Amino acid sequence: MTPLVSEAQFEKAVSTFRDLLRKQLEGKGRDVVQRVLGLKSLQTAQVKLLTRLVQLNSGLVERTVFCETRAPWGNFVRDAQVELAPSAMGDEHERLASLVRIPPLSGPAREFKVTFFPKSNEDWACQKLFDEYQERELRPASPQLILAVLRDDPNFLRQYSIGTQWHDNNRSVCSFWCKKGSNGRKLIDAECDRHQSHLWQGGWLFAGVEAEARE
Repeated sequence: MTPLVSEAQFEKAVSTFRDLLRKQLEGKGRDVVQRVLGLKSLQTAQVKLLTRLVQLNSGLVERTVFCETRAPWGNFVRDAQVELAPSAMGDEHERLASLVRIPPLSGPAREFKVTFFPKSNEDWACQKLFDEYQERELRPASPQLILAVLRDDPNFLRQYSIGTQWHDNNRSVCSFWCKKGSNGRKLIDAECDRHQSHLWQGGWLFAGVEAEARE
């Protein structure tokens, strides 16, 4: 049976944690440090955190796409007359009433790794979703990256309903989502919620990129 973690990976993790401990405990009292390191509650907290991180990183779906660097998109502009990226969504898509216009992209294309994580069974309010991004060390992916995933994998929506949310320049919460409708057509929508009252219900995958990545 192949071990889940190799000895080299264990050694690296232990070495990293040892270096972190030395840095954090430097200058603290010797007696206090030795007492704390011997507490069972410290071991319990470490195991609890590890279990939580394993849970957070289970069920991830990752896609690598090439996408143009984007224009600033803090604010979406509502325009019910503008079609949204038909080349990415294909001919069989429906444009909902609150659809917004995405600013045009500019600049050279570069590679991005988009990570999708699943929502749990309970409903998530806006702040809950932001917290989930932060716990996974991700930041919300832009709609452009979601559309790039759909461009490369048109069947993605047959398996998943996907979404993202962010704050615009006025600190309103904006959300963007795509899913398969009951009639088999692709549904896509976006909205800005000044009161942050939006509630994510049902099964979703949320798109994110590494926190240090820049679009």
